[in-house]
Amino acid sequence: MPERNQIDTVPVPQRLRTKGSVALIAASMLTVMAGATISPALPKMADYFSEVDSSGFLVKLVVTITALSIALSASVLGWLSDRIERSSVLKVSVVVYAIAGSAGLWIDDLSALMVSRVILGIAVAGVMTSSTALISEWFTGERRSKMFGFQAAASGLGGAVFLSLGGALAVVSWNAPFAIYFLSLPVAILVAWKVTDPPPVPKVAAELKPVLKSNATALISGIVVLAFVIQIVFYVVPTQLPFLLGEMGGDSSITGLVIGWMVLVQALSSLSYRWVSRLGFSNVALLSLTLMSAGMTIVGTSGAIAQVLVGLSISALGVGLVMPNLNSWISDNTSSATRARAIGALISAMFLGQFVSPVIAEPVIQGGDTAPAFLAAGVLSLVAAITVLALSVAKIAQSDSASP
Repeated sequence: MPERNQIDTVPVPQRLRTKGSVALIAASMLTVMAGATISPALPKMADYFSEVDSSGFLVKLVVTITALSIALSASVLGWLSDRIERSSVLKVSVVVYAIAGSAGLWIDDLSALMVSRVILGIAVAGVMTSSTALISEWFTGERRSKMFGFQAAASGLGGAVFLSLGGALAVVSWNAPFAIYFLSLPVAILVAWKVTDPPPVPKVAAELKPVLKSNATALISGIVVLAFVIQIVFYVVPTQLPFLLGEMGGDSSITGLVIGWMVLVQALSSLSYRWVSRLGFSNVALLSLTLMSAGMTIVGTSGAIAQVLVGLSISALGVGLVMPNLNSWISDNTSSATRARAIGALISAMFLGQFVSPVIAEPVIQGGDTAPAFLAAGVLSLVAAITVLALSVAKIAQSDSASP
């Protein structure tokens, strides 16, 4: 088992900073391909498996079951990444990702396809936990913030590209989009070639490191809950926006353009995180949640597509900041020995939030009107922002009272 120190990481060698970091960012881009890539092919898939009982429901489950699999396995993969070399977990996960992801090209049975999507979810969980933990290990301070910003931006831009490519391939056949998962093979070669774990920390040096703060567990738990809430809010967009725009007379091409613009704004916001991070973790979270609340409220009260675009742009600014902030926040408050487990819990919470978001939104939708779902998301974001603010104020007051 690798010897991991208690709080921080070793200095970053130039070799990994300039080459291995590219592999880590490339691996992070794979995670957004997990479900959405094959979404455009679902109608044709439903027609192909029409003779299977409950095929309409099962075909939709082909997409969502991957998110559930990630949510259930991320904590386990995080624990494993703390026990063995994280680079080994990443390398194996990327290879399994390529095999399970592309399985739809040769699998002609819906049940077997479902199993392959579960395995894909496990592989994605391995990629996400190990790559994020490795970024935390190799980078510190502003360099770490910069890398997490790149990670979030690459994931957003990659999602837009892969979703568009999936739509184009879906015109050919229902299983053609599964070929996109072969793009992970060059990433697997790059990861195997350039990514390693940091050098082992001498035991004496590890013992000299300070121990975690007594309230670290409570803080990490709060970050995990916050991630869960944020994903519930964020996932209202991909699950409800097409219906909202349809009510305004927009077609699928308009929806694609609006989501594409939102992804671009989100990516640009993520790239700015290295500078915004100087405000402090809780302040960035407060800023992000406020932007998300304002944006969702504008969308929920929109009467025209142009107003929806404005609201989503504001919300995207918040989402682009909050994702790298959560990763940095949890990395900065965990030891090397437990970091991947904490990141695994964070990822589990995020995908559980995605999974339950449409379930929670359903009772809010009134008579087919999807606007209340966005208003509810705005209120939930505001409540989360107020909670973060209250906890921050309480922490400051506690620090002042403890001072002599």
